[in-house]
Amino acid sequence: MHADSAYSIANHEETILKNKMNNEVHEKAKRGQALTAEQKKSNTEKSRITARVEHIIGFMAMIKNAMHLYCTGFKRTNANVGLMDMTYNMFRKI
Repeated sequence: MHADSAYSIANHEETILKNKMNNEVHEKAKRGQALTAEQKKSNTEKSRITARVEHIIGFMAMIKNAMHLYCTGFKRTNANVGLMDMTYNMFRKI
C-alpha cells in the first residue's frame, strides 16, 4: 500500500499487516528528530510510484468520466479498461 505519512498510525499498520500487503507508507519525522538520509531516499522512491499511479488515475478521470464503467459482464468491463489503458498509452506517446 502506497500512501503519505498521514497513514502511518498504528491501526493502519495493523490493517496492512493483517491483509498481507507491503507497507509502502511514507515515514514521518518525529518532533525534534529529522529523517535520516536513508528514510528521505525511501520516501522519494515511494513518492515516484505514488505520483505515477495518481497521474494515470487523474487522466482516466478526465477522459469521459472513465472511472464509471457502464457495462455489464466481466469481458466487456475488461475490454473497456483495456481500451482506456491503450488510450492513455497513446496519449503518452504523442
